[in-house]
Amino acid sequence: MPSQSRDAAAARAERHPGLAASAGVFLAALCAFLAIGAALPVLPTYVRGPLHASDLAVGVVVGSFALTSVFCRPLAGRQADRRGRRVVLVAGALAMALGGLLYLLSSNVLSLVGARLVVGVGEGSLYTAGAAWAVDLAPEDRRGMALGLFGLAVWGGLSLGPVAGELLRSSSGYDAVWTLTAILPLVGAIIALRLPEAARPSKADPAEALALFPRAAHRPGLALALANIGYAALAGFGVLLLRSRGVGSGATVFTAFAVAVFASRLVLSRVPDRAGARATATAAGLFEALGLTIIALAQSLPAALAGAIIGGVGFSLLFP
Repeated sequence: MPSQSRDAAAARAERHPGLAASAGVFLAALCAFLAIGAALPVLPTYVRGPLHASDLAVGVVVGSFALTSVFCRPLAGRQADRRGRRVVLVAGALAMALGGLLYLLSSNVLSLVGARLVVGVGEGSLYTAGAAWAVDLAPEDRRGMALGLFGLAVWGGLSLGPVAGELLRSSSGYDAVWTLTAILPLVGAIIALRLPEAARPSKADPAEALALFPRAAHRPGLALALANIGYAALAGFGVLLLRSRGVGSGATVFTAFAVAVFASRLVLSRVPDRAGARATATAAGLFEALGLTIIALAQSLPAALAGAIIGGVGFSLLFP
């Protein structure tokens, strides 16, 4: 019986070679985002503790990562189209591993900011190539689902990574956390090196294919950017708003939001492919707006949690 099960699994893999490759891309991205998540709760205490720096320095260290991440994404996308998904994803993972090593060597805020900038370069490259790779491997009628499930690697890493990082810091110290943030992306790179790349259709317009900001991405990109402002408002001010109204345990709002995003990506993964991009994005934006409005008016924790769940469902479907 075990032999028959293995034979059946092998037969399924032969019929659906893209399935194993998609799982590999997911695992490579998950390793990388576990590393990012592990550093998130540890960096502020490291800056305020061993480095004896200010709250402003904490903000600079944590936020500097986003500068190179955002800047590198269009550049990484161009290289992924020209040179292939694998090479860009592996290069991004190696840059993230280098950033983890630089964490280990950082003895002041400036060097720590440098490490964060390197990690940002790696994350921007890895995420962009990984998302494109996931789409390449998916059947045409399941590309929205592929993007949604790939996004679970991000949310999974950012949800589980902080727990792992904080547990490791409390038990073994900062260096153990920095070592983990170097090793995990290396594991992701090793996984990616063994994965096949799907053939990509040639572009009809070479000039458009080489553009950093293709016309087709302008309006969808703007819509997604506006939706992300809503999430940033929740992340930056949600707890403060509830605290000002005497509502405690405001951090559970983020947990409810993250759980809603994660669950929606699984349960509603086929919606973008079946309903279409425009209809899904419109409904998702309205759901996010409704959820944020409920949170804005909430006078109790249950009301805020309800808003977080509704907003999380909408936010979940926007990206795919």
